[in-house]
Amino acid sequence: MNSIVDNTVFRLEKHVPNLGTQVLSMWRKRIAEDWKLHYGVDVAGFETFIIEADNRKGAMYRADNWTFVGETQGSTKFHRHGVNKVFERQEAVKKLVFCKWTKNGRLATEYFSTWRSPGIVRGQMSLF
Repeated sequence: MNSIVDNTVFRLEKHVPNLGTQVLSMWRKRIAEDWKLHYGVDVAGFETFIIEADNRKGAMYRADNWTFVGETQGSTKFHRHGVNKVFERQEAVKKLVFCKWTKNGRLATEYFSTWRSPGIVRGQMSLF
């Protein structure tokens, strides 16, 4: 899912009406341009995970026309270190999942990772 951008952390310390939605909208536009520049991939959509609380229900994402697509199962894989990697399921906090697709919404089939070679992306283009 090279063309899906994960909005890992977004938090405002002070409540200002509509500020979160405005910043989220600006972020989506900026990151789509940067993603294309650095990875050579058009963004098809965005995803985010929210730990539901009294004051966190995804209202900011709904206001920016993101779609609530469900909840995670509330478990994660865990493996003990050693030769035999036995995976066990452990309880985790359930999260709300929101997605937003771009107008084109086409998933990329090719991707050139820059993880192992910082500073060089698709030829001579520099990250820094």
